[in-house]
Amino acid sequence: MVLGNYPAALQKLVGPAGTLRNRIVRGGGITLIGFGAGQALRLASNLIMTRLLTADAFGLMAITISLQVLMVMMSDVGINASIIRSPSATRVSFLSTAWVSQIVRGIIIALILFFFAIFLILTRTSGIFNADTVFADPRLPVFLFVIAGTSLLDGLRSVKMVLYQRELKMGRIVSLELGAQVCAIVAMLMSYSLGAGAYALVIGAAAAVTVTLFGSHLFFSGPTIGFDINRADFAEIFNFGKWLLVASIAGFITQRGDQFIFGAIMDKGTFGLYSIATIWITLVIVLFDIVQNRITFPAFSEVWRDRKEDMTRLYYRFRLVADVACFSIFLCILFFADFLFDIIYPDEYAGVVSFIKYLALVVLLLPYRILTSILLADGKGRSFMTITLIPATLMLLAPLIYRLTSVPQTIVYVASLQLATIPISWYLVRQHIKLNFLYEGWLILVAFGFIILFLNGQ
Repeated sequence: MVLGNYPAALQKLVGPAGTLRNRIVRGGGITLIGFGAGQALRLASNLIMTRLLTADAFGLMAITISLQVLMVMMSDVGINASIIRSPSATRVSFLSTAWVSQIVRGIIIALILFFFAIFLILTRTSGIFNADTVFADPRLPVFLFVIAGTSLLDGLRSVKMVLYQRELKMGRIVSLELGAQVCAIVAMLMSYSLGAGAYALVIGAAAAVTVTLFGSHLFFSGPTIGFDINRADFAEIFNFGKWLLVASIAGFITQRGDQFIFGAIMDKGTFGLYSIATIWITLVIVLFDIVQNRITFPAFSEVWRDRKEDMTRLYYRFRLVADVACFSIFLCILFFADFLFDIIYPDEYAGVVSFIKYLALVVLLLPYRILTSILLADGKGRSFMTITLIPATLMLLAPLIYRLTSVPQTIVYVASLQLATIPISWYLVRQHIKLNFLYEGWLILVAFGFIILFLNGQ
């Protein structure tokens, strides 16, 4: 990478250390170890809190996080992605522009969540929401007030963390995340012991964001980034990110729409069980997305900048690892979920395992998401948007599917939406890589086999 006459601190930070392969292996290894440690902590806290709280508390937290994610995705103009892929990220003015944009975004998210909480308070007795649903619960506005505050703090997080991610330097990032998670668990247990009840869940989330904020400024080296907006840099970020904004909204509908749909049609207890099931499936999705965002996308971006001819080879190396991992997890869910959940959950949580099996199809189809990293590495935000709009549109049909069928069949329908995007993804990446359709099709055949067996069993 040619850095030109940039500040020495920034040259040192953004200059790759070691070959791409070594950095992928090292960064990927650290990411996986960190994820494993993080999920062990999450599992421990989940098991503790399920014995302290009732299922409806987790439904409240699920809706709260879904609303926050909705705001995050509706305001996503690709700030982090721009830093990772753009050659301009070697300039301090670009980083300052990105940071100020991030701060403004955090303020907007916080205000929207705050006013929605006020709306829920003012309309509590109006009958807009069914009294048995999560949205009518008087605790939900308090959850939203706290999460609004965390959104404001998260906007102040240093973008120097993203520079480390750009060059696959994952050690400090993972260490900070694990430290924040430990603090969150301590905060949850302490607040519960002081009588916070269900609010302990959201207090823990606030603690994690606070620790991450301070850690991002104290533990990451790099240039001094101030409050400055450069018009040319902002134009580059926005022109790339405007398509990601639409894609993020569509992505939210695809990834979180089920929370709102089932939250509106299920009673609070059943929805709480479904929410716990989605937590487990989301663990796999989050791991995949972490590797995608921190390893796959930066690697494709570097190869696209320096040697485009290696894109196909790199894609199928990533696909092989992803296919084996996701297929193995899919089989484990189908054959071992009953045994595992009989051990770790009390009898009243027995319904969780059925929901997890219905959602297993999501895990099986995850490897096809790698195709989107190729498009983003080339700055094809519009193509990425096209892919995300397809499942989002189909998600809106879920209430109709529910009326015509049943809850289990609707869940399988939602879990299979990724199938509709695959042919379009192939079409859009055909100029970037050479596709092997014999290899590409095997997971699709497994998915259709699963759906046919499920329908025959109903």
